[in-house]
Amino acid sequence: MRATFNEEWLNGARLAAYPRIFLVLYAALATGWFLLSKDLLDGSGKPLGYDFIAFWTASDLALQGRAIDAYDIEKIFAAAQTVAPGVRYLFAWHYPPVFHLAVLPLALLPYLWSYALWAAATLALYLGVLRRLVPGPYTIWLLLAFPAAFLNLMHGQNGFITAALLAAACMNLEKRPALAGLFIGLLCYKPQLGLLLPLVLIAGRHWRAFFSAAATTITACAAATLVFGIENWVAFWNNLPIQQQNLEEGLLYLFKMPTVFAAARLVGGGITLAYLLQAAVALAVAALTVHAWYRRAGTLELRASLLAAALALISPYAYDYDMVVLALPIALLAADGLKNGWMPGMRTMLAAVWIAPLVLPVLAEHARLQLMPVLLAAFFALIWRRTSLRHAERSEGSSFRANTVGG
Repeated sequence: MRATFNEEWLNGARLAAYPRIFLVLYAALATGWFLLSKDLLDGSGKPLGYDFIAFWTASDLALQGRAIDAYDIEKIFAAAQTVAPGVRYLFAWHYPPVFHLAVLPLALLPYLWSYALWAAATLALYLGVLRRLVPGPYTIWLLLAFPAAFLNLMHGQNGFITAALLAAACMNLEKRPALAGLFIGLLCYKPQLGLLLPLVLIAGRHWRAFFSAAATTITACAAATLVFGIENWVAFWNNLPIQQQNLEEGLLYLFKMPTVFAAARLVGGGITLAYLLQAAVALAVAALTVHAWYRRAGTLELRASLLAAALALISPYAYDYDMVVLALPIALLAADGLKNGWMPGMRTMLAAVWIAPLVLPVLAEHARLQLMPVLLAAFFALIWRRTSLRHAERSEGSSFRANTVGG
């Protein structure tokens, strides 16, 4: 007789209680972080909002007619010092001009007010879209308490926008493909996502969405060029090798990077080996994802989950707060499990992926062992198996429905 792991511990009562416990913990940490800060700096000399200071200073420089200075390390650091004198850490600007256009209004408000508004608005977008995609009694609490969401909030980053746009695109792909393409095109501020998204649209024969995404990307790039000029694109491209060098030389926080490249480097692997391993994993998950979309395997929900998990694995450059995108496959897979039954280990895997952004960076920092890519690969494999099994049961994919989480 095959031994099976009892997963009944993950019941409705715990799904209701655990997220609230995490939220209390987050509130205590955030309150302490704020109260112990001085002159907008925490105890380590980092600004409140961390990466958000790069967004705000890039906006401030642009409003002064000096947008190109955001790509100059010395000038953006000097601009940050006008916001938080005494800041000891550099938060550089590496985004393309299309995102510069998106953050342009931020410096119209004082720094802290701008950070608060950015955090609240992007969090509301994330909660609103994903809550509508997967309604249920526990959804909002699980989304709020997701550790990657807390990290994104503390860093003032754009992970909420990325997750919301991807979820909205998948939600509308079959019934409103042009709108889905618009959402995908707006993701052009993350160039690393542009490697896989066009391929799955082509493979899935989603032509209206593909051309809508292309038109949106071209329009966004043209608008950024009109506002900032071609020289900002040149500065952006010239800046990329600097960031690559920082990655290769270990000048970035590798323990916060849940990538195959970072995992290989942390255990002493050479740069070439790290790139080769990253490329091998990226090619494998991309090929499997494109194949699933070509076959229209399983349901659209499962293919969207596979895509989101693949996006988390492909790039060598990502941080723990970027894992907010995993809220999409976690929610969709949970809804599918509740509706169609659970695979062995499925609930445990969902719980592990949910908690991982809080736990595994600590392990990576102190033990120099980054296990997040291993967990993500296992998660991708589970979604692939689930998609294949559901494809065997159904002759064609279904459109998004309102699934109930925790019912």
